[in-house]
Amino acid sequence: MISSSDLNLKNKFVIKNLLTFSRDFAAEKHQNQKWGVYSYTEHLNRVEKVVDYFLEKCNLLSYKNILKISAQLHDVVEDTDITSEEISTLFGDKISNIVWCVTDENNSKEAVYQKIKSNLLGAYLKLCDRYVNQEETIKGSHPKYLKKYINQSEDLLNSVRQHQDLKILILALENQVDEMKNMLKKVL
Repeated sequence: MISSSDLNLKNKFVIKNLLTFSRDFAAEKHQNQKWGVYSYTEHLNRVEKVVDYFLEKCNLLSYKNILKISAQLHDVVEDTDITSEEISTLFGDKISNIVWCVTDENNSKEAVYQKIKSNLLGAYLKLCDRYVNQEETIKGSHPKYLKKYINQSEDLLNSVRQHQDLKILILALENQVDEMKNMLKKVL
């Protein structure tokens, strides 16, 4: 007879393999893409690490695996020929929906902000992605990107403020924006 511990072991195995598959899948689909001077997988791995870091602080620990998989896939629909339907087939509807929420389909940040207003997990992933991009911008002190992220931040953060669980992450992003504003003053 199969016990509940056997089923838990099976679920852990399936999730671990799905996460590994998502990493391999995303790496293959983004293989010719760069993130600054890095391979694009560097960006995906950093987003996954930030997702992992803020999970407990945002009361989202129970979504750890779904969010880590989504972190690896978050740009695959936007930047490659993969569709949301294909993500759904390969990874399930929950992950596909999170990826869809953060996908900028028509070069419209406002559309993404509207999608994440009503989707806590999509909002969380979008903020983690932005955190990584802003962190890299701060390291490089690129005036073009400093201005870009400062200008986009108000709309992004206003679109997610109703998600009370994300307060700590929102505060971290606001601190980054303040740092970028100070840096921009010094550069200009």
